[in-house]
Amino acid sequence: MRILLATLSLSACTTADPDEPRCSGDVYAPGMIATGAAGAAITLMAADPAPPARFINTWTIVATDAAGATLPASAVAVTTFMPEHGHGGRPVTVTAGTDPTLLVTPIDLWMPGRWEVTFAISATGGVDRARFSFCIEE
Repeated sequence: MRILLATLSLSACTTADPDEPRCSGDVYAPGMIATGAAGAAITLMAADPAPPARFINTWTIVATDAAGATLPASAVAVTTFMPEHGHGGRPVTVTAGTDPTLLVTPIDLWMPGRWEVTFAISATGGVDRARFSFCIEE
């Protein structure tokens, strides 16, 4: 039974076709933008390391409301989630950087696979959510 469970667990993390990509996600580029349904946005100005990689990452972002006004760190909350495995990551902190940027760290993408980094952006009219999704290699 243990061998069967281990085999099933391993097969969930791989693809049947060795030529098929392990996972898919956004292609990192400085200045890329994720926009929420209500129009609030996160601009990913820089990532360290770039592109986002396994373990600890620090991002420099700019958060804006639907009208394009920049928002402070207190208006942004961040969560990480690995959908294929159904688990999140450790807490992430947002602090003020050089105006108008914000620093987001530690983004701990500790496991290979697709990670979603979701920003809950509090602006006039409620909370909007914008998301980046990156495939993290071994």
